[in-house]
Amino acid sequence: MPRQKQKFSMGWLSLLLGIALITLVVVGLAFLLRSVPGPVQSGQVIVSSPIETPPPTDIPSPTETPTVFLTEAEILMTLLPPTETPAPMPTLTATPVVTPIPLAQPPYIPELPQETQNYTLLLRDGQVLRALDRESATERVVVDISTQTSLLLAERQDWVMPFEWGAASPAGDKAALVLVDRSTTKGTPSRFSIHLLDVKTGELKLLVEDGRLPAWSPDGTRIAYRSISIEETPWVTGDGVTQRIIAEELRVMDMATKATTTLFTMEPDVEHTIGEIQWSPSGDQIAFVKTFSGQFSTGEIWVISTDEQQETIQLTPMDMYANSISWSPDGKQIVFRQTNDSLWLTDVASKEQKQLTPHMTTSGGRPVWIADSQWIAFTGLKWFEYETHSSYDLWLVNSQDGTLQRITLTNAGTLYPTWIPNSSKLLFLQDGSGLWELDLHSGERIQIHSQYMEYLVVSEIRR
Repeated sequence: MPRQKQKFSMGWLSLLLGIALITLVVVGLAFLLRSVPGPVQSGQVIVSSPIETPPPTDIPSPTETPTVFLTEAEILMTLLPPTETPAPMPTLTATPVVTPIPLAQPPYIPELPQETQNYTLLLRDGQVLRALDRESATERVVVDISTQTSLLLAERQDWVMPFEWGAASPAGDKAALVLVDRSTTKGTPSRFSIHLLDVKTGELKLLVEDGRLPAWSPDGTRIAYRSISIEETPWVTGDGVTQRIIAEELRVMDMATKATTTLFTMEPDVEHTIGEIQWSPSGDQIAFVKTFSGQFSTGEIWVISTDEQQETIQLTPMDMYANSISWSPDGKQIVFRQTNDSLWLTDVASKEQKQLTPHMTTSGGRPVWIADSQWIAFTGLKWFEYETHSSYDLWLVNSQDGTLQRITLTNAGTLYPTWIPNSSKLLFLQDGSGLWELDLHSGERIQIHSQYMEYLVVSEIRR
């Protein structure tokens, strides 16, 4: 009996061990089965770790598309911003070269007088002035400034622009000359004065102290000029330092009585000055430039009445940098240059501006209105013609419609045109070949003088 009990205990133990072994095998198989993926459904995302699900990215998941397995590099590329495509480089184009405007054919201004007129020129050669008679071609010395006075005829080194050293009377028998005293101490401005020259005798007489920019009235009875006075006053602190006060005025002198009238006073101690004084054809108004500074003759155009009954009016703003002003024959408009740029017109009554010559550079003296016509003579350079032509030429422009006529086409600069009143003649200077006369009716050109010399027309034109 004890042996049978023992056999029964051993059998039961073997059974338990078998059950435990079978259970272990089943658990192992179940674990293995869970690690094997089953069938993948469309759109199902497979993750390798069930611990944490990463947040969704901004890339939308495709719907109803087969699963695509991407490499790590491909996944990284999908997360980076798209590469910007560089903009295409513009194709460089050459600066256009415009064929120069051809020369106009005479008659340039048909309505001008065709009869021959005699005139006399006052030529400047340093401090010597010579009279040249056009008809006889004779030349004589009128005055040598250095032999009559210690003063000198003003020039560019004195901040006096070309042709501003003098003005001829309408009758041609007198000339107002600007003389300068350069003997002043260092740091003190040069003193200017206006002297009256008798063209026949060569005699000089003092007309105005501390004056410059003389301009004769159309009838020759008055002279307008800029008056400058400099006063040295002690500084208010009393420390011995002096203060320089510059008083500047636009004045008119009666040539018969020598009485003066002040028409305009510049604010003291400002950088602006009065420049380019020009009488209207009727003589009842004066136009001048209120300059940007004392060293640059550009700025605003102002008009003032000579009878002091009307207020002074400003025609153009400072930022137009107007200069080289000239009245129209009817006194209703003023043509001017915008620095060295194109020509403009300003209407005196309406104050409106109109551009006459776009795409041009102008230089070489003020534009000249020809007689009672609508044509204005000037020197200019047309843009985009530089590669074939780079010199200033003589042009005519119609003040009404802007029509251009080219008069010269040379490699030498053509500058400072001047119309001889009551004639068809236009004078101009040309680099390297001196002074020339052009007939605006026939087109004939005659060399008057072989040297490049500034000049004034001083004789009365015989009618």
